[in-house]
This record gives sequence, structure tokens and C-alpha cells, in this order.
Amino acid sequence: HTPRQEVKLDFERWVLKSKDSVGLKFDDVGTYVRTTDIEIAIVGSSEFFKCKECTQHKCEHDGKAYWLEAPAREEIRKFIATAKEVYGYRMVNGKKVPNLVISSGGAQGVDTIAEEEAHELGVRTHIYYPDVNQWDDGVWDKELGRIEIGYKTRDLMIASKCCRLLNFIGAGPKKAKIYKGRTRKVMCKHCNLPHYSSGGCYTAKKAFWLGKSSETIAV
Repeated sequence: HTPRQEVKLDFERWVLKSKDSVGLKFDDVGTYVRTTDIEIAIVGSSEFFKCKECTQHKCEHDGKAYWLEAPAREEIRKFIATAKEVYGYRMVNGKKVPNLVISSGGAQGVDTIAEEEAHELGVRTHIYYPDVNQWDDGVWDKELGRIEIGYKTRDLMIASKCCRLLNFIGAGPKKAKIYKGRTRKVMCKHCNLPHYSSGGCYTAKKAFWLGKSSETIAV
């Protein structure tokens, strides 16, 4: 039997800090001040686009029904203004900078509305422009040093980088239409819900699968 012995050791305690805990800052009243951006994506239908040259019910150039542009713009502006205050500010070179960043895909419609309203409200933007105007990626680009990015990869980038996503789409008619003696219902090809199809639904679905907060708003 070995008698019990007490051994004293001098050691330093090492604590591994997570990335979010580095450089914590608090204001004078003890409120936590964020030092990172909150990126919220706003995507949706390209139909929400008002041609400045047309005054009719539909655009004479591309046939888009742009009467939904005004209500969509109002909802987007309200959201950005509220989120700007909710997520607060931080000081950068002596200036107050909102922690909020609005991201989108740069397409005409909801994407451009979100970009315009963010700029007017003093909120930074992160626009994910595609390299080619097609769904699939293009070919190797020597100047870019990579494969050309198409709509699909662009949408996946938006979904993976954002903290939250809002998808604005056009609400379908309340009653099914009769076409050539057959009942036709409006269904989105991306999410199988009763509203007009929008590529924003694809992005919203991918964001949801990635564990992000994703909301579809019918206007």
C-alpha cells in the first residue's frame, strides 16, 4: 500500500476563446456593442419593377405587371428602417455605422428596390452579382481566375452568407382561373405554394435548409 501524497503544481489556466468572444466591447451603461455585421438578405420577384417610361397597367417593353412595386417598396423600407435600429450601431473612425448590411442578387425588382432603400436609409449593401446571365455557371474566366458564376451559385452564396432572409413574391389569385375549360391554379415551381413563381423561393428554401431564418412575404 502506497501512502497518499499531496503534490502542488504551479500552472496557468488557458481558456480557448470563441471567435465571437474576441474583442468584446461595452458602452458606458454596460450594453454590449457588436463589432460584427448582421447581413440580412432581401430577395424576390423580378416582377416588382416599375418602368419609368410606361404609364399603363403593364410595361410596354417586357409585359411585366408592375403595380406591385409600390406596396413591395413600402414593406421593404419599413423592414430595413426597423432592423437598422434593432441591430444598433458601432463607431468606426469616429462615425456611427449601422451593424445592419442588406444583401441581394442585383436583379431588377425586389433586389434593386432593397438596394435603393438601403442606400437612402444609410445602410450598407452587399450585392452578389452573377458573372453570366444564366442559371448554371459559365466557363473558366482567365481574368477572374475562376469559373463564371451563374444564378444558381449566386443564390447559394446569398443563402449561405446571410443571417436571415426575406423573400417578397406576388400573391396568387384567391380563386382558380378557368382556361380552355380547365381549372388552373397558380403554384410556385420552387416551393409548391399558391403564389407566382420566383427565383427568390429557391434562395429562401436553400437558406432554410442551412438553418437560417427564412420568411416568404406575399404582396
